[in-house]
Amino acid sequence: MDPKESPELAAKKRVKFGDNWNFLVGRTENVSELSKELGFRYKWDDSLKQFSHASATYLLTPTGEISRYLYGIEFQPETLRLGLIEAGSSGKVGTVVDQIVLFCFQFSVKPKISMFSIRTISCESGAFLQSYS
Repeated sequence: MDPKESPELAAKKRVKFGDNWNFLVGRTENVSELSKELGFRYKWDDSLKQFSHASATYLLTPTGEISRYLYGIEFQPETLRLGLIEAGSSGKVGTVVDQIVLFCFQFSVKPKISMFSIRTISCESGAFLQSYS
């Protein structure tokens, strides 16, 4: 976000935080365009002398589309796992059971909650009919 940050600073941050972190820098117009595409808003806070922004993780599909936003800095492991499975919805991520659960229930980021959906009725009806055929 900060046009004053350089690739050298990004490299120093990576050393500090570890190789699993990537710190990106860019020209103001490129950062603004990417932020707009992501729906990421930020604003300079002059009293704190830093940018103010919400924290979010973006889960992307294999084609680069945003599948889900996870807000905050801590997530339930199951929330992240189901979000990643949902993002890779071509069936290449997760188990067959995971795919069925995501089909029958609408995934919610609220901890341990899956929204009951009309698909659940279809899934249960199908399982019921299958067991009696």
